[in-house]
Amino acid sequence: MKATTSSNVSALRASFLVANHIAKAKKPFTIGEELILPAAKDICCELLGEAAVQKVACVPLLACTVTRQMDEIAEDIEAQLLERINESLEYTIQVDKSTDVDNKATMLVFVQYIFQEDVHENKLCVLLLPLNTTAAELFKSLNDYISGKLNWSFCVGICKDGVTAMTGQLSGFTT
Repeated sequence: MKATTSSNVSALRASFLVANHIAKAKKPFTIGEELILPAAKDICCELLGEAAVQKVACVPLLACTVTRQMDEIAEDIEAQLLERINESLEYTIQVDKSTDVDNKATMLVFVQYIFQEDVHENKLCVLLLPLNTTAAELFKSLNDYISGKLNWSFCVGICKDGVTAMTGQLSGFTT
């Protein structure tokens, strides 16, 4: 029982490692089951024998598995980032309204904070915006993301681009 559990844990860890490589290489998630797993089996068969092939065959690399693992990795990274920001007690944000390749409005949000006596800057999130991108909608989107994750009272500065919805004195984003 212990050997089987240990083998399953190792196979799952290997799957996460491969998923990480797939993400970093910006390859389709199907590459795991279509290319990587068969190639790994062939290598093991030639160099290590059939027992190694059986172990490698247990590594879950279906596209849906890789997708789920990437989501879990992203959630973990986000949780670590939010924990660091909350420990710093002061942070600033920088927002930039943009459009993606499908012509959909997005807001990029970067955060600067102090962690272990060094200033760090990270991308906090990318928010999809509604078609109506008024200052109120921009703030609502950001507030919906930040509420419950960060404390607004620790935000000591906001930097924004020159888009009209961002800069208005009476109705702009920072107002």
